Amino acid sequence: MDTATTCDSSEQLSRQSSSVEVEETPVPSPETLVTLDSIDDPLSAQNWPLRKKLWTALAYGLCCVSSTFASALLSPATGLISHRFGISDEVATFSTATLFLFGYVAGPFVWAPMSERLGRKIPMCLAMFGFVCFGAASATAKDYQTLCLSRFFQGAMGACPVAITIASFADMFNPFHRAYASTVFALTVFSGPMLASPVGGFTADNHSLGWHWCAWWGVLAGALSLLVALTCASETYLPYLLKQKAVELRHETGNWALHSRLEEIRLPPGELVKSLFKRPCLMMVQEPILMLVSVYTAFVYALLYTFLDAYSVVFVEGYHMNLGVGGLPFFGLVTGLALAAFANILQQRFYVTPRLKRNNGVMVPEWRMPIAMTGALAFPLGLFWFGWTGAYPHSIHWIVPTASGIVTGYGILIIFMSFFTYLVDVYKTNSASAFAAATIIRSGLAAAFPLFATQMFHNLKVQFATTLLALLAVLLAPVPVLFYFYGARIRARSRFALDESGLEVRRSEKVEEEDEEEKVGALRIPTRGSAVHSDRHLKRILSGEDNWMGSIRSVTREEMEIPES
Repeated sequence: MDTATTCDSSEQLSRQSSSVEVEETPVPSPETLVTLDSIDDPLSAQNWPLRKKLWTALAYGLCCVSSTFASALLSPATGLISHRFGISDEVATFSTATLFLFGYVAGPFVWAPMSERLGRKIPMCLAMFGFVCFGAASATAKDYQTLCLSRFFQGAMGACPVAITIASFADMFNPFHRAYASTVFALTVFSGPMLASPVGGFTADNHSLGWHWCAWWGVLAGALSLLVALTCASETYLPYLLKQKAVELRHETGNWALHSRLEEIRLPPGELVKSLFKRPCLMMVQEPILMLVSVYTAFVYALLYTFLDAYSVVFVEGYHMNLGVGGLPFFGLVTGLALAAFANILQQRFYVTPRLKRNNGVMVPEWRMPIAMTGALAFPLGLFWFGWTGAYPHSIHWIVPTASGIVTGYGILIIFMSFFTYLVDVYKTNSASAFAAATIIRSGLAAAFPLFATQMFHNLKVQFATTLLALLAVLLAPVPVLFYFYGARIRARSRFALDESGLEVRRSEKVEEEDEEEKVGALRIPTRGSAVHSDRHLKRILSGEDNWMGSIRSVTREEMEIPES
């Protein structure tokens, strides 16, 4: 009898203990989840006044220009650096261009995932501060080792604006205006190196300035960009803005259960570091769209840095121009960039926008591909033109190969704009990680090309070296055609592609069943007011199968859990 009583008491205590545990770890409810107040909530960057958007776009765009500008500033001074440190031109090129671009490879692994945890502005300002510091170290380097290390870390810092600027633009601009934003981003990426060539050339030609001042121009540009970013830029990443809103509401109301989705996942430090690196790597190997876009844009971007050497061979060695004047033919490419920007605006205005209106504002990413096809044709045509006219300086005026830059520049920018806007349309809030993966491939290839560009143009001769590159461009030309006809099918099989509401395009019934099970049997951790996830759910998040950030970006009343008025 005593034993039975003891058992009953134990069961009662067990039930009471279980009851207390449930009370201490409440299941998150929609009432404690902080979301937008309405579809027009000014907290969302897409609802900001145009002036605020433009100031933020200007600040981030300047950071991007400063980074790409500094990447090519030392290229005209390669001869001076090789003489100063007693090394070959190839070894000097390794420090002036290749290591900086290798920094572009390493940086996105940190900056892009960080921007999805801390927002866009904090990583941008931290990176630009480091960019200025390491740029100053390059400008004052007394030995070759210091120059190499400082150029690498300056590139790693400069990778931040290149990796996340377009993601910030995607935060602010809807599909109606996204093409305009991508135009600005593409101009910042490609105009920087082209402007750096004449600036660096004239500086290197001035014996009172020398190669040190080639590096100082990048420091000054970075410092100006940092100042503008600190004073004019606003945070654009909606999940981080909602997190800040939740913090304010908790202090105002004393309700510590209020939280945002960004606060729902608490990872151990080791798992956090793992997650920072894992998503870009997963997307790089698992997304055929991202892989094809990355390879194509990487080839285009690598040729941009190849032109730094090719134009020197043609115009400095062939037409006997000095370093400064030899950089002026790059304005042919700049003219092509401007023409491409104008064409992209026309395409958005007269082709994409009418279709968007007929489709109730829902963007079909493949609408970006028709103009990409024109760029895919223009790019190899411009290369053939440059190679077979620049190879004969004694019989063909220098203006002819310079004019080829108009066609080449048009093709470069159209390809870059179309495909990068396509990535934004496909991956939405996953775009920062997508661009990180693309930047890694793009910068890695661009880092390699300058190491053999000069030798290739010397040994194969200008016309045949350029023909080889043009034939590779022809092989890649069908990519926009492939996406135009089969892009929707490829997206339907993607694990990371999002539809216009910010939700996964394809989700299997098995995953949906697992979600229902997890709602019932979630692992509860006694943290006050924070949402929790099961071990299986946490593994899916870390592996990239569950897009926990994409669900923040809602466009309908039901998804934002806004009650009907």
